[in-house]
This record gives sequence, structure tokens and C-alpha cells, in this order.
Amino acid sequence: MHSARTILLLALFVMLLAACDRTAQSTQPDGGSNAQASKASTYEVHARKDESHKATTKPISGYTKKQLDALPMAKKIVYKAVIPESFSANQTEATIEKFIADMTPKDKDIDEIQVYIYSEESRLSGDYDVAMGIWAPNGKLGTVSAAVATGNNRDDYSIKRHIRPNLQENLDRRGKFQHNEMDGLTEEDKKDIDHILEDLENQSATNPVSPLR
Repeated sequence: MHSARTILLLALFVMLLAACDRTAQSTQPDGGSNAQASKASTYEVHARKDESHKATTKPISGYTKKQLDALPMAKKIVYKAVIPESFSANQTEATIEKFIADMTPKDKDIDEIQVYIYSEESRLSGDYDVAMGIWAPNGKLGTVSAAVATGNNRDDYSIKRHIRPNLQENLDRRGKFQHNEMDGLTEEDKKDIDHILEDLENQSATNPVSPLR
């Protein structure tokens, strides 16, 4: 059973959502200009995790213990980054490319990069709500060969992007709540509505992420 407070918050959310939709229909935001589309956004790195692994190119069961012990390590680093409120969905691809370009010169031994991009620091404990980028041989994790791990040959490397569907719509909706309609609510109320928004964003897509691009 939902509490009366939760039901009240849901009702408030529905009314605010309807108001946001009417505003969106009247203004028809385009998600950023063409000039902005090619411009990478700034970002802040909030987490860095080393998930290095053996440089295997087939299932572990396909190696003997001696072969596995002899393989070098493939250095994989996983990042979590947060973009500013001014971020536009059109900047997503350029921002992922900039992130990879910023990180790779810092450590030339990195063999795989995976970055999760969030719209807010408060969401870092959950699924990413903006995009995920992968830098690896042919854009596929787990394909670093022993030769690549030791020789650092990046000729076959590429970037793959998983971008949340309806990204600009979700960014616009969240921005409206943050700057206007949520004024006057308690922090607890804001968190409850934030969770409702997150649930709706996840339910709006038939798949967790869009197809690889």
C-alpha cells in the first residue's frame, strides 16, 4: 500500500509533468544548435576503477593454466563522469570522444576504457542516465590480445557509444523540475520525485540502452 504522502507526490508529479509537456509543445526545443552539436562538453570525473584482466581473446576454459599464467594483463579502467546542467544531447558523441582523447595520453598502457556519463552527481550510485562509451580494439571489450597488451598497438581501436533513448527530452524535463517546479519542496520530496523520474526514464525504453552506434 502506498502512503498518503507518496500518492500526493505522484499526483503532484503528474500535474507538473503535464505542465512541462505543454511548455515543450509550445516552445519546440531542438536540443541545441548545429554549432553546439559538434562541441564537446566539459565534465567532472567522480570515480576511477581499475578492472584489469588477463589479455584473453577466447573463454578462459580455452587456456591451460600454464598458458593463462603466461598471458600479460590488459589494463582496463572504468570511469564515472558527470556533465554540467548546460549539456545538450547533441554533445554526447563529441564529449565521449573528448573524454577518451583526454584520458589515453595520461597512461599509454591503458588497453580498455569504459566511461559512464551521468547528468547529476546524485545519480552516480545507479545506472548511467546519459551515455556509456567504450574504447577498445574494434570497440569491443575483452578483445585485447597479448600482443596489443605488451606492444600498445592501437591501430584497430575505435569508440562505441551507448546513448540513452529520449535523452534530450529527459534532460529538459529534469532541468524544469530542478529550477522551477521543485522550488519549495523538502529535500525528501525532491528525492522521491527524482526516483519517480528515474523509473519513468527506465520504463520509456524497451531496452536498457539504445543499439550500438
